[in-house]
Amino acid sequence: MNTGHLFVSIIKHSLSENINMTYRLSIADRTELDKLHHASLKTLAQTGLRFMHKDALAIFSKNGFKIKGDIVYINESQVDNALASCPPSFEFQALDPARKLIVGEDFVHAQPNAGAPFVHDSVCGRRKAILEDHANIVKICQKLDSISFNGSMPVDPSDVSHRHKHMYMLRESLKYSNKPVMGMAMNRLGANQQIDLMDIAIGENRNIEDAHWIGVVVNPHSPLAWEPEGLETIFEFVKRNQPVVLSPAIMAGIAGPIDLVGTSVVQNAELLSGIVLTQLIRPGASIVYSTASTIADMRRASFCAGSPETMLINLPCLQLARDRYNLPARTMCGLTESSEIDIQAGFESMMSMMFGYLNGANILVQTLGTLEALMSTSYEKIIIDAENFSRMQRYQKGVDFSTIDASLELIQKVGHKADYLTRQDTFAKFKSLWSPSVSVWGNAKDKADSSITRAREKYKHILDGFKKPLLPENTIAALDRYIIQAQK
Repeated sequence: MNTGHLFVSIIKHSLSENINMTYRLSIADRTELDKLHHASLKTLAQTGLRFMHKDALAIFSKNGFKIKGDIVYINESQVDNALASCPPSFEFQALDPARKLIVGEDFVHAQPNAGAPFVHDSVCGRRKAILEDHANIVKICQKLDSISFNGSMPVDPSDVSHRHKHMYMLRESLKYSNKPVMGMAMNRLGANQQIDLMDIAIGENRNIEDAHWIGVVVNPHSPLAWEPEGLETIFEFVKRNQPVVLSPAIMAGIAGPIDLVGTSVVQNAELLSGIVLTQLIRPGASIVYSTASTIADMRRASFCAGSPETMLINLPCLQLARDRYNLPARTMCGLTESSEIDIQAGFESMMSMMFGYLNGANILVQTLGTLEALMSTSYEKIIIDAENFSRMQRYQKGVDFSTIDASLELIQKVGHKADYLTRQDTFAKFKSLWSPSVSVWGNAKDKADSSITRAREKYKHILDGFKKPLLPENTIAALDRYIIQAQK
C-alpha cells in the first residue's frame, strides 16, 4: 500500500501537567513500516556491516555471530534480543538536579547546531569560529528556558588543536552551563578524557558510572560500516554507563540509494547494527536512535539540508523507532540552505523543525542557529529558533479540556454581552498565553526594529550579564589540571 501522503494521528497522554497531548505525524502505514524493517533485516543478514575494529569483531565472535573478515552478519533474532534489552527511556543527569531530563516517552528537547566551522552575526557576517564562540553559545543556551541540552559542538573552534579541542570545549560547557551536556566522538582516549572531566565536575561524592551524565553522538562510516574511532567511543561510553546517540548521516545518491526509502533502509540497518553492538557490550545500555541523513544535490556536488527529501528520508525511521522499536529518538531538523537570516531561512527551518517535532523525535539537533546547510551557526538565529521551538512546545501542551465545565458556566453568565474582558477569569489567566520574545507583533518601533535586531539585543544582553562561571573555582582548577596533564 502506498499512502502517498502524510496522515495525522492524535494520541492523548498524561505524562505531566505540562505535556498532555502529542500530535503525531505518520509518513507510513503499518505495512510500509514492516517493509522497511524487513528490508533492513535482510541487509543485515545478507550484506552485513563492516566493523573496522578488533574489539568489535571479538565481541561479535564471542557471541556466535557470523563473521567474514571484518563483515558481521546479524540475523533477526539477534536484532530482536538487542531491541528487547534497550530501555524505552532514561534519565539524563545535570549539574543542577532540577534540570535533569527524561529522554524518551513524549518529552521533546532541543540541542544546538553541531559541527559548524563558521559563526555568523547580523553585523559582522560570517567568520571562522573560535573557542570563545563555543563558550558564548553555551552561555546563550544556558539562559534560554526552552532549551534543554548544552555542550557538544555548536561550532568547531579553529584556534584549538584537533587532538585536544574536545577537552577545552567540554570545560567551557561545564563552566557555563548546568544543563545536561553532550560530548564529542573521538577515540578511546578522547572518550575517557571527556568522561573523566565530567566525573571531576560532578564531585567526589558521586560516582559517574551510577547514572547518565554525559552523552555522545557517533556516526557510522556510511554505507554499512563503522570506523575504529567511532567504535572505540561506543565501547568506552557504554562500558562507563553513559548514553550513546547512534546517528547515521547518509547522503542519498552518494552513500545511499537515490530513492529515499532505499537510504532509509541503509540508515535503519546501520542503526540496528549499532544497537546490537551496544547491547552486547552492556545489556540494557541506554541508546538514542538518531537520524541525520540528507540528499545529495548533484548540481552543486554537495548535500542539501533544506530540501523536503531530507526529512522524508528520516521520518519513516523515526516512526519505526518510536512506534515499533519503542526507543528514544533524535533527529536533525530545523535546517536551511540559506546563508543569511532571511525569509528562506525562516520557512525552511520552521518546516524542518515542525516535521521533526511532530514525527515523535525526543531530541531535535541542528535546531538552533543553523545557516548554510550546517556550515554556520548564527548568534541571532539561535534566539529566533529557540522562540520557534517554544511555539512547538506550546502546541504539544494542547488544549485543557478540564476547564470546559467552568467555561460553560461562564458562558451562561455572560450571555450576549461580550464583556469577558471584565471577568476575573480573564485577568487571572491572560498572562499565561504564549507570547514571543523577539518576534514583532504589532507595529515596529522604527524601520530598524525587527526580529533580527531584537534577537541581537537579546543575545548581547545574555552575554553582557553572564559574568561568572557556574562551577566553583576549585572545580575549574581541577579541570584545568587534568587538561594540562593530558597534553603531556
